[in-house]
Formats: sequence, structure tokens, C-alpha cells
Amino acid sequence: MQAETTFFNHASNVVVNGGSFSAVSKQLHTHLGSSALQNNYIPPGKIGKDDVLAILHNHSALAGLLDAKERFDAPKCDPSTRIGIIKKLTNWVESESQSLPSSLLWLHGPAGVGKSALMQQLGLIMQEKGNHAASFFFSRTAVGRSDGNSLIVTLAYQLAMNFPPIRAHIASNLNKNPGIFSLSNKVKMQLLVVDPIDKLCATSFWKPFIREHFSRLQIPRLVIVDGLDECDNQDIQSDILLLVAHAISKLRLPLRFIIASRPEAHLLSSFNNSIFDKILYRLNLGADAKEFKEIRLNHPLGRHLPDPWPTTAQISTLVMKSSGGFVYPATVLKYIKSPYLRPDECLKVILGLSSTPSSDCPYAQLDDLYSHIFNSAHEAHKTSVKLIFSVLAVPSTQQYSKTIISPALLNT
Repeated sequence: MQAETTFFNHASNVVVNGGSFSAVSKQLHTHLGSSALQNNYIPPGKIGKDDVLAILHNHSALAGLLDAKERFDAPKCDPSTRIGIIKKLTNWVESESQSLPSSLLWLHGPAGVGKSALMQQLGLIMQEKGNHAASFFFSRTAVGRSDGNSLIVTLAYQLAMNFPPIRAHIASNLNKNPGIFSLSNKVKMQLLVVDPIDKLCATSFWKPFIREHFSRLQIPRLVIVDGLDECDNQDIQSDILLLVAHAISKLRLPLRFIIASRPEAHLLSSFNNSIFDKILYRLNLGADAKEFKEIRLNHPLGRHLPDPWPTTAQISTLVMKSSGGFVYPATVLKYIKSPYLRPDECLKVILGLSSTPSSDCPYAQLDDLYSHIFNSAHEAHKTSVKLIFSVLAVPSTQQYSKTIISPALLNT
């Protein structure tokens, strides 16, 4: 009897003929079954607005959300740090549409300057105020957070959560295009984001919706895309930039987009497109700062630091070690800022004046960066990479101590 009850769950008009069973349900698709969702099967013409969230949820990369369980230990700014930049970004998001020409902000800077921590903090602030629309945090090392093809759907899922009236329009597009999740990002952006929002704006429900959801002088909502350079395909990275730009030019809903990344060459090239001329606002996080002054003011042990600190000689040594690059000093500052260590002792470790404690990894971030670079080397370049490593690995034995190392020698 228990098996029969389970079998006929939610069924009606059941007819029993001996050992044969047939059932007809009056509402086959009021809500799509979990098996259909798991198999990515969407019955054409049968999706209702109540099904939209479940479908988008099933195709989203949820690990990249602002408050995802997988990101429970996501880096956050100390409340007393970056006060000026957070205020600047908050003002930018909340400015009236008419008074601000740019709706897209590119926050860029080298590795280790705190882009993700800043985006996390800003996202939480906007979420608390009710002005957060959607966000996604890319990570090349985290499962589910490096695939750029998941971004648009994940953003659409959050927009459908935050703006319920667009669900009916998304459902309509899914009914017309049941294979949408296998199509290009351009199509997904149009059918899951731009078209549903613009259809909503065109209806008679738009004005009361604005009054309810965009009160306080129609304050815009924030969309964050963090770590775009950590998306696993450079072509998709550039494509995402263009898709966001085109969406901004079409959307009637007041949204602000922030894209945070390192200033990679292909992204710089993409921003040369004329579509960005009137909508783009650039903010260089790497240039924002008197980092050592910030450490002295905000570190738990800052008031115990010697004066002066760092000394002119120490700064000169750091400049020499960085060789004009930005990755090394950014990594050094991240290590020195650790709230669990003394900044002045950390600096001594970096300068080689003190031995590195066995529990410390001051260059861990730099190690991860170069591991990624070498692991991503193209097949055509791997021979050259191995040759470089050979130079580094040549033992300093008596045999080579007075020999000039050359490629010819390494090939012997």
C-alpha cells in the first residue's frame, strides 16, 4: 500500500485495471518536475512564471554568488580601511541616472591590491540597503566559477529573484526558445536579461514597480562582475565586456555595472571599442594609496610600529626588488598587512633581514600566480619554458662555478 501511495502521489482520475496502471494528471506542468530540471529538459510551451526560478537555478553557477556557501570565507575589507574608495563607489552607484553619464565602472589593479575584498564589501553594503541586483565572483581555481558561459544565466537568476515581475517575460522567452541554454552568451543576454526587463518597462505595471522597487529618487541597483580576468577563456572575457556594454545601451531599468579585473592586455584592447566611450568610468585601484600609512593607521599593532617606518632605505630596497613591476610589491603589501603578524617584522622577512618563520608563506600568492602562468603555457612554448627552468635548476657545483651558462651548454 505504501508503494501505491508513493506511485500515485499528486495524481488524479486514477483507473485501476488488474495489474495495469494508468494515470492522468490535470496539471502536468504547473511546476516542472525535478527530473526534468536535472536532465536540462524544458517542455516547449509549458513553462509558467513560477517555474522560472527553478530553471535558472538549475543552470546557474551558484558558487559565484555574493553570499554563496562556497565563499563563506571570501576576503572582506576591514571596516576602517578603504573608507574613501567605498564611499566613492557607493555614491557612484546611488547617483541619479540623469546626473551620471557612465553606467559601467571598470575597477582595475594588479594582483593583491584587494579588488575582490572591495567588491565583496561593496556588494554587502548594497545588499543591506536593498540596492544589490546581482553579482558573480570569478575564480580560476574554484569549481564552477571559471566558466564564462555560466555568467549571464547566473545574473538572470538573481535579477528574477530581485525583480519578480520579469519572471513572466523570461518564461515567455523560454517557451519560445527551449534550447536557450545551449545558445551563445549574446542570445542569453538578450532573452534572459535585456528583453524581459524592457518588456516590463513597456507595460502598465512599470510605474508602480518603479515606485515600489526604485524609490528614493530612483536609486539604481548594482551588478558586480568580479575577477573577469579569471574566466577561463580570454575570448569570452572580451565578449562579456561587449555584451554588458550593449545591454547598458538598451536597458531602461536603472542598473550600474562594476567589472573588476587585472589590467590585462586583451581587456585593455576591448575597452578601445567606441561603444564604451560614453558609458565607461575607470578606476585604478593600484594607484589608490599610501599603503604603509594605511597600515600604520588601521593595523591592530599600528601604534606600536617604530617611527619612522618603513625607513627610506627599506623603501629603496623594495623598489629595487620589484624591478619596476607591480606583482611583487602588491604581494609584499598583502603579507605585511596580515592582522595576525607584526608589520615591521614581516617587512624584515621580506628584506631578508630575518629568517622566514616555518609557518609563514609570504609569497604564496605569487607562487599561485606563476603556477597558473606556467601551467597555462601554450604547447608551442613549453620547450622554451623548460629551457628557462633548466637555467634556474643548474646546480652550483664546481663543474659550473666558473662557466658562463648558455643555451648550448644546457643542451649538452
